Amino acid sequence: MRRTARQKLEALRSLALLDVKRGHNVQAALNVLDALSKIGVKGGQA
Repeated sequence: MRRTARQKLEALRSLALLDVKRGHNVQAALNVLDALSKIGVKGGQA
């Protein structure tokens, strides 16, 4: 199944949330989350 751009962005958001939770690359992950929220990407599991 081909993943849409939105699904890819949601997966990226999930990975960033996991990074924050684990304490890895926190500032970079927060920057990603901030950018994604600005373009309206929600969803993904943490």
